[in-house]
Amino acid sequence: MPISDVDFQTLAVRVDAMQKQLEEIKPNMWFVTSLRAICFTFAASLISAVIWFVHTFATMQSDVTNQKETNARLEKQMDQYRAEQTSLIKDVLDRLPPKKVYGALVYNGKIVRVLPDAIVFLDDAEKRELTVDVPKDMEVAIKGQKAKLSDLKAGMRVQIITNDGVVTGIAVKE
Repeated sequence: MPISDVDFQTLAVRVDAMQKQLEEIKPNMWFVTSLRAICFTFAASLISAVIWFVHTFATMQSDVTNQKETNARLEKQMDQYRAEQTSLIKDVLDRLPPKKVYGALVYNGKIVRVLPDAIVFLDDAEKRELTVDVPKDMEVAIKGQKAKLSDLKAGMRVQIITNDGVVTGIAVKE
């Protein structure tokens, strides 16, 4: 089928019209292209932000878990150190000689041991052993009855009155 000159002319007119339309659209194409680029950049940034947030949150969760484990381990070590420290302090206090008491004072406590010329007792106030000198002829009151120093026994609750470390009065209170 032969193509006539009219067809070529019609075709040429149409091509010219399409080129004019393209020329009119071209100035607006930059806007569409720019808009596409902006949307792509925004989407990429949004995806990056979400990935960063998820990674950071996961890292923080891991850090919190690690911190809890570290705190528990440190608490356990501190408890062990406290127990060792308490034991060491008790050992040192047990090795110290009983404290001599001087001045006019009244003590309440429990007899630990009775020596020929002294009494060692656990003072209620200081929570440690104290030693006081006792005159050989000292009379003792046990439940209101007169008694001798040799009648005192370990474990008895006593009130001891001293003057410069020498006992001036002993009363057993039970």
